Amino acid sequence: MRVLLACDKFKGSLSGAEVNRILAETWLRLVPDCDVDCCPIADGGEGTTQAVVIARGGRIASVPSLNALDEPIESEIGLLPPLDGQPDAVAEMSSASGLAMLAGRRLEPLRANTRGTGLLMMAARNMGAGHLLLGIGGSATNDGGCGMAQALGFRFLDASGRELQVLPRDLMHLHRILPPPQPLGLQISVACDVTNPLLGPQGCSAVYGRQKGIDDPQPHEQALAHLAMIVKKDLGLDLAGAAGSGAAGGLGFGLQVFAAAKLQSGFDWIASLLGLEARVAAADLIITGEGRMDQQTLHGKGPMGVASLAAMHGKPVVAIAGRLEHAESLAAHFADLVSCSPPHLELEAAMKQAAALLEQAALGALPRWQQLATPSPLS
Repeated sequence: MRVLLACDKFKGSLSGAEVNRILAETWLRLVPDCDVDCCPIADGGEGTTQAVVIARGGRIASVPSLNALDEPIESEIGLLPPLDGQPDAVAEMSSASGLAMLAGRRLEPLRANTRGTGLLMMAARNMGAGHLLLGIGGSATNDGGCGMAQALGFRFLDASGRELQVLPRDLMHLHRILPPPQPLGLQISVACDVTNPLLGPQGCSAVYGRQKGIDDPQPHEQALAHLAMIVKKDLGLDLAGAAGSGAAGGLGFGLQVFAAAKLQSGFDWIASLLGLEARVAAADLIITGEGRMDQQTLHGKGPMGVASLAAMHGKPVVAIAGRLEHAESLAAHFADLVSCSPPHLELEAAMKQAAALLEQAALGALPRWQQLATPSPLS
């Protein structure tokens, strides 16, 4: 029997690699002669670098960067062995400009910027990378990628020719954008499953602003609309309405206009790097999951991508989640759904016990899952 473990992280508790390891150890304890294939997945957010480095046999390097409030931190870049047409480096904007880097802090959306992400991009180039895969989930920013652009050498000037330093607070004063003397010299592919435009009722300020500390999205909407106007005037690019431009507080827009980046489906791109479809086809059972599964899982999340591949190949797929909600909407896509957290347990307590709860839930589910993986005698 061959079992494929393709789980994403349990955010705030366990990495994708840790989730898969715990499930593998639990399965092999009960079925020691089983062939277990561990393939941590990601969709562009936290865990992307680790998942790709594990799959490609690369290494992780620590580099100096800045968090979203311009405080010095250490971030990570994954360096990958060369492979024709594939990235040779991978990084996550969340490891620099992400909400996770400000955990427990007061959010300051008028100061928060993506300068640290730009420093990651520069570091990848300086380490010899020619093609960077950048995941942009989990941002703390809403600056349209201006901080990133400043780190790349773009200058943002007011009407008097003075350089603006604090973005996005001062974006309404933007009058002119000056490109750097030399291009970045790094091909950027963006792993992004968000299709929102930059502006409007489905734009980044309106849809995602509250989680970044934005109480009134209108001033941020006006600032980003002004940025888009200046970009069109000075750089000749009109991408505010493009799908994905609203990703990561407009970083999707900024990466396209300031770094000539190509946005692609995060899950599809990473699944290709992991060789996930071939691994699904070779398995008798697929186990996927993430920290929280609900109706949003149906819209581009990693477990749903795994389930779609399993359905294409006629393979049974089950899911395990830290928290499971609206299971009825997911039931059509999974042969079994398991929640690790008892209904009465508070989220914070569940997160502290995540490893033990995952192991306990898996032990209870494995006998059912083993039957799913066993071919019928009549088949």
